[in-house]
Amino acid sequence: MGTLTHTFAQVQDAIDQQYDGDQAVDTGWTDMRFPAERTKKITGKEPKETAYKGGQILEFENDKTQAIAFNGQTDHGYKVGTDLEAHIHVCLPVAGSGSGVENIKFDLTYSWFEIGATIPSETTLTTTVDIQDWAADEHILVELGNLPIANMAVGDSRVSSMIICSFQRDHTVANNTSKHVYLLEADFHYEVDQERGSRTEYTK
Repeated sequence: MGTLTHTFAQVQDAIDQQYDGDQAVDTGWTDMRFPAERTKKITGKEPKETAYKGGQILEFENDKTQAIAFNGQTDHGYKVGTDLEAHIHVCLPVAGSGSGVENIKFDLTYSWFEIGATIPSETTLTTTVDIQDWAADEHILVELGNLPIANMAVGDSRVSSMIICSFQRDHTVANNTSKHVYLLEADFHYEVDQERGSRTEYTK
């Protein structure tokens, strides 16, 4: 077996280069999660709490506009300068009809900002899905849209940015379905870098 000739300083320098982006760095994805039971109901628009499959979920009814609010924070593994991808996990207690148009409209409103930034005005993403082919009790992921990095208010830290959010089902959409929908969870997918954290407490 040969003798290792690399000094500690050389090894440390190679590690630093990789962390600082001088070499190719792998990236991956993870979730910023908002379980339904941790959200806050918006006064006057409260969804129902409903027992389901041995647990408790939020039921958004077909004839009301109902809404919840939640806040989130990017962790130290977040790859700075990348977008967020918003989606929800839902299911129907009753299957779609299989014909015609049965729409459900979802609205996600958010404000995204760094430490030291002035909190910006909110932006709303709107998604309408036709649920006619959904099966009862099927776990469905609905894409709500992209939160572009350009919409984040820049402050003096690239770590621990915050998001203020609300989410609603809008029953006034054309061809609104008569079906209720159960919210299981809301999530933002975001990229993480190889370092999986920040090298100092408030910077990458």
